[in-house]
Amino acid sequence: MRLDVSDIEPIRLLHEFDKHFRCPDNVRELLLSQVSDHIRQNVARFERGFAAEDLFDSVFSSLPWCILLHNLDERQLPDESKAQYQVPDSLCLIETSSKKHCPLLVDVKGVAEAKRTLTIQKRQNQAVQQYATSLGIPFVYAVYWGQFGAWTINTSDVFDEKATELKLSVESALVADCSLLFGDISFLIDKPLQRTTTFSKSEPDHKGVEHQDYGKMLREVITYGGNSKELNILESLAMDATFDFKDRNVDREGGVTTVHAVDTELQLVRISTSVTRQLGKIDKPNDIQAAQVAAKAFVFLLRELNVQGVMVYPQKYSPEVKTLWKRFVESETAS
Repeated sequence: MRLDVSDIEPIRLLHEFDKHFRCPDNVRELLLSQVSDHIRQNVARFERGFAAEDLFDSVFSSLPWCILLHNLDERQLPDESKAQYQVPDSLCLIETSSKKHCPLLVDVKGVAEAKRTLTIQKRQNQAVQQYATSLGIPFVYAVYWGQFGAWTINTSDVFDEKATELKLSVESALVADCSLLFGDISFLIDKPLQRTTTFSKSEPDHKGVEHQDYGKMLREVITYGGNSKELNILESLAMDATFDFKDRNVDREGGVTTVHAVDTELQLVRISTSVTRQLGKIDKPNDIQAAQVAAKAFVFLLRELNVQGVMVYPQKYSPEVKTLWKRFVESETAS
C-alpha cells in the first residue's frame, strides 16, 4: 500500500513535536498507537526524510545567494489534485548574477550511508514537475549523500530512467551538480594544512577546552602556505569538523605539551560540506543560527589564510541544467 501525503502528516507532526519538546517513550508510543499499523511501520523511514529536510534548511539557508527559504505546507486540497500534482518541500529565492531574486522549487532527498544511488518513483517526479510547470518555476532535487556527508543539487533529467523509477548515482550527481546556484563556493586546499595546539596542566584556571591527557588548551594555530592564524573556538570547530588532521608529533616541556598535526590531502571543500559536518560535530542539525555561524567561521578563516575560493560549475549540462544556468547565472558558461 502506498502512503498518501495525508497519511504522512501524523508522522511529520510527531517529528516536529520531537524537535521542540522532550517526548518520553511512553508518550511517543501513546501517540503512535492512534495511527494505523501501516503508518507505524513507515515511521523510521519518513523520519529520516524529515531529518534530511531539516538539515537542508539549516545548511542551505546559510549560503550567501539563498535570500529566502520557505517550507511549503504539504497539505493538499482537494484530494483529487494528488493524482496530478505534488507540492515539493521548499520554495527558495536565489540571488542571480544580476542581483535579481528568482524563485526555485526544491524537493529534499536523503540517501542512506550504505547506498550510492538515489531512487525515486517516476509518478512522484511527474507530479512535482507538473506542479512546478503550472507555476512557471524551475524545480530541483537537493540530495544528501549520507555516506559522504555532502550535498548535490540536481535536475530530474540527469537521472537514469527505468520502467517505473528514476535512479541517480553519486557519480552522475556530482558531474551535474548545481549547488553553486545557492552560492556554495568551494575552497581549493592544495598545500598541507598544519595545526599546532598548545596545552598546559599548570594553568587549571585557564578557561577553554581541556584534554584529558594534556590539560587546558592555551592556544591553537593553523598554518597554510606562509599564512598563520590563531584560532578562536568557532574556527577551531570548523577546522576540526571539516578536515582530517593526523598527529605528526608531540613535544613536551615541563607541564606544556605541543601537538603538531597535519592534513596533507589535496581537496576541494564546499561551504555546505563544512557546515553539515560542523552541525554533525555538535549534534545540532536543526540549529539555523549555528549553521549561519558555522558558515561564516569557515569562510572567513579560509579567506584569512588566503585559500583560493573556486566556483565549481556542472561538468555535464543537460537541457534542464542549461535552463537553470540561463535563468540564474545569466552567463555564457552553459552555451
